[in-house]
Amino acid sequence: MPELTSDRLAQEFPGNERLVAEIYRKYREDSGSVDRQWAQIFARLEASAPAPAAKAEPKEAPAKAPSKAAPKAQAAAKVTEPKAKPAPARGPQPKETSTSTGPKVKKTPASQAVPSEPADAASASGQEEKKEKATVLKGMAKAVATNMDASLSMPTATTVRDVPAKVLIDNRVVINSHLARTRGGKVSFTHLIGYAVVRALAAMPSMNVTYEERDGKPTMVEPAHVNFGLAIDLPRPDGTRSLVVPNVKAAETL
Repeated sequence: MPELTSDRLAQEFPGNERLVAEIYRKYREDSGSVDRQWAQIFARLEASAPAPAAKAEPKEAPAKAPSKAAPKAQAAAKVTEPKAKPAPARGPQPKETSTSTGPKVKKTPASQAVPSEPADAASASGQEEKKEKATVLKGMAKAVATNMDASLSMPTATTVRDVPAKVLIDNRVVINSHLARTRGGKVSFTHLIGYAVVRALAAMPSMNVTYEERDGKPTMVEPAHVNFGLAIDLPRPDGTRSLVVPNVKAAETL
């Protein structure tokens, strides 16, 4: 099977090509060392990969042809070579001019990127201007909120579900390997789960609501942003330890 190139991985996994490249390296060394789903994905991509371009190398044939000619023909070829070289040089020149237009095409997105910055700033300012929304509950929603409030004084039960975490483990190993080769540091499972929670709340804002009683009325409050708190165990100067919870404001915008 042909080996997947970095361009192909970037095309298939935009933004995650470095992580996938690390998993693919392990797959090439030992296909059983990666998750079965990753192995199936890589096998499918390799099967659909184009044939190696090494077969297209017989371009050297024109260079070998003059070597088979007689010495006089070789001398004539040497004389004509300077004339023959400009011809191929002129052939690529239109391509060079066409490629020279490439930067112009690239400049247009770059020029478009300049006004996009104010647009991003405007969107950011729009997020800052977003305010808390409070809705007085009525009817069925009010009855549900009343029962939920009463349930706080009732016994509760907790259920546990086991979920596969092989991909999470593999991705953490890849990320930490990348950090070790670059700026250092590590990520824990708590980091990855916290990131997933913030992204999930941004995708499902209906889950990011609180219940309050305002002016004696049950009210559903929708916060303007997702403020993410993460408890950290820190030592005190006297040697004891305590939990500190830093709060990341508007985490969904980061």
